[in-house]
Amino acid sequence: MRSFFSPEGCAVVGASRDPAKPGHQILRSMLDAGFPSARLYPVNPRETAVAGLAAFPDLASVTGPLELAVVMVPPQVLDEVMEDVHLRVTARNDLRALVVASGGFSELGTAEGREREVRLIEAAGRAGVRLMGPNCIGIIDTHSRVDTTFLHGVVRRPGSVAFVSQSGAVGAWILQMLSAEAEPAGFSKFVSLGNMADVTMAETLDYLRLDGATRAVGVYLEGTSEPRPLLESIQALAADKPVVVLKTGRTDIGGSAATSHTGALAGPDRVWDGALRQAGALRVDGMQEFVDTLRVLAARLERAPSAEPPPTPMRVFLVTHAGGPGVYTMDLLASKGGLLEPAGVSERTKAVLKKAVPPLASVCRPEGHVDMTASATPAQHAQVVKAILEDPGVDALVTLDLPISFLPEEEVAGALAEAWKDVAAGTAAGRIFLPLLMHDRWSHRGRAILERAGLPALGSPERAVSALANVARYFTGRRSGAAPGRGPDRLPERSLGAGEPPRPGTEGVTLNEKDSATLLAGSQITFAPSFLTRDREDAVRAARELGFPVALKLCSGNVPHKVAAGAVRLGLRNPEEVAGAFDELILRAKELFGPKDSGLFPAGTDGVLVQAQAPPGLEVIAGAFRDPIFGPVVAVGRGGTAVGRDRPLFFRVAPLGPEDARDVVREALAEVFEAERARPARFGAPYGRGLSRLVEVLEGLSKLMLLRNDIVEADLNPVILYPDGQSYRGSNLVAVDALVRLSGE
Repeated sequence: MRSFFSPEGCAVVGASRDPAKPGHQILRSMLDAGFPSARLYPVNPRETAVAGLAAFPDLASVTGPLELAVVMVPPQVLDEVMEDVHLRVTARNDLRALVVASGGFSELGTAEGREREVRLIEAAGRAGVRLMGPNCIGIIDTHSRVDTTFLHGVVRRPGSVAFVSQSGAVGAWILQMLSAEAEPAGFSKFVSLGNMADVTMAETLDYLRLDGATRAVGVYLEGTSEPRPLLESIQALAADKPVVVLKTGRTDIGGSAATSHTGALAGPDRVWDGALRQAGALRVDGMQEFVDTLRVLAARLERAPSAEPPPTPMRVFLVTHAGGPGVYTMDLLASKGGLLEPAGVSERTKAVLKKAVPPLASVCRPEGHVDMTASATPAQHAQVVKAILEDPGVDALVTLDLPISFLPEEEVAGALAEAWKDVAAGTAAGRIFLPLLMHDRWSHRGRAILERAGLPALGSPERAVSALANVARYFTGRRSGAAPGRGPDRLPERSLGAGEPPRPGTEGVTLNEKDSATLLAGSQITFAPSFLTRDREDAVRAARELGFPVALKLCSGNVPHKVAAGAVRLGLRNPEEVAGAFDELILRAKELFGPKDSGLFPAGTDGVLVQAQAPPGLEVIAGAFRDPIFGPVVAVGRGGTAVGRDRPLFFRVAPLGPEDARDVVREALAEVFEAERARPARFGAPYGRGLSRLVEVLEGLSKLMLLRNDIVEADLNPVILYPDGQSYRGSNLVAVDALVRLSGE
């Protein structure tokens, strides 16, 4: 991998004298980046010189050391180029890496394109070289002065953020956003991977984990057919550096073949969401948010890598010189409830602020806000910034100024930059300062001054608040200590235990509730006791033995959603009600499966389940399914019949460790954990014991899915949790319904 980023020598195959051709632009990019011309070799059999450099007819003819070749030729002639690569390696054994910018391969979706890509990779393997692409624009390394791209308008300023993109066009967009700032923002590396026929995103992230110039990594991801190696590389990288992911494909398309809630509600993006969080990545929604979050995180970590992370919620102070924009920004901060809150400062700091600001200014009314009014001078700005950033109750400061004729933007920016310089070297080093000068066209010079002082001048309240909320999310995840499970390369062979229901046929089958519960009972799950009955008298006897009230359910693998099918009767409190409900369910079975004269139980039904009715509590759904991309996935969310409408599910990839399971429970049942802020030692008060049991259930489902590769999906809905001090038959958690679908393989 080092050969891509810091090669001894570089050839551009397909270099052209025509400035409009990509082969010329790549050569020009290398020169403009500062790569030594003595180690840069144009290769073109029809040219003797390109861009003032001596050209060579082929790679084998290059006289100097050659470690990297950038290939920009028509795909039809790549076979010849790869023969030349092989000759070079055989003769000199110095060529290690290829960036193939040419298109016309598997991205076309044609057999010809796929075959061409296979030949390309086989040829690279025979030559013993690594290949990035094809259909990519390669890499930029601002520190080693390498630029294999043909992009326009990119300012190659060294920085500490690396960007990795599956899309060359999106990568160009990112770099042009950085370059378009008032003072172009720096970056360490940029990688466009294209088709990833050889070098993968996972390998690239592994390299960046060891790169001393990179403090944060941004990933633009479209998808992969093998996510587990990528997730493992993200996990390893995220343990050392922030990983911010912008992933497209948020359309939530449920599995059409799914019968359980877990499978039907698991759109591919929702699983990605959980998997990325499990791997320690911070996922964002938009391009501007993506770039801003990385810049703010990198600036904070570059300045104070060992400083204590801010608490959650992050305490933010706002300073304005105009009332309306201040109210607007305070509303934005309040919209990030749980992540950001107004910072309260000490009485001493308030006294300093009141002395520093103009007479009509408003100080800490409300808390966390100073309106200095339009009469505030640049010097007063500086005094206020110093006082606030030195207060231990502040984690982040946002200042908001609109350029006005009697308050020159450059003077304000200079004062803010000097104030920051004075405090950033001391106790305020770990704090975040986001000075906003609005708006872009009118504050360009002032924002450039701030950027040169190392302050991301984001230009709008929306950008600042979104970035701060994401920084808070990042540090919250770091403090939680949750580490993602590492999925096996191959699932273990199926291991079967005793007491299981009969095997399905090769077509696969959905088990009835009783058999589903039998299969799942070993996964740390307590079920409400039940009996499967085949006649009215047995149902009444079972109800008496269980104790009233009871529930009756039609027991059939062909009725996975019994409530929706009208196949459940609840709250039965005496033998007469049980007998009547039994008869009703028999009639309902005949309506669903057969004519009324088909006997007591029509084909497709196994009887009527009589179940002790558990008292109400907190209803949760827990489940698992086998995703075609991720493999075994575990899910949890608020349960009951409203699942999928206003109660989304949250997912993690198996195997789950205890921290993974606790994290997804916190995410899915966030409202239950509101009380935990005041009692951080307790897990999910007042449902602490029940939630701890739920964590064990999720771990058990994860293990079962890894051991039983014939389980397609499994649901427990609802699982009822009871507050500490209450229980049902001695348990703080009880499952009252189960559904399992087997593949039959």
